[in-house]
Amino acid sequence: MVTKTKRIRELPYSPQDKVKLEYIPYLLQDMGITAVMDAGFCKAPQAWLSANATKDLIYQFYDDMIKREIVAETTMSELGDMANMFYTGYEVAQYDISQIFKIPENASLKGGHVW
Repeated sequence: MVTKTKRIRELPYSPQDKVKLEYIPYLLQDMGITAVMDAGFCKAPQAWLSANATKDLIYQFYDDMIKREIVAETTMSELGDMANMFYTGYEVAQYDISQIFKIPENASLKGGHVW
């Protein structure tokens, strides 16, 4: 069954279908991960890191299903929800970490130290 998403793209699966390897590239494209990965690290490093980590999570989840380390009853909708939550969390964590290491604008760098 073909399903239309909010972005008017046709997906070869419905949200209730069980996770299959051939569906994953469509999920990655629908989430925008493929576009970020294609743009490359230099274009948007933080976005690329989030997209790459999310892609790895999805494929690792699928591998764990194949190895029967987790129950293979997951639907594409559930996988998409999990991946979106991870993707958003990863981006928030990156932002928080970058703020910790941010050098104040009024600081002067001398010899690699903030004085």
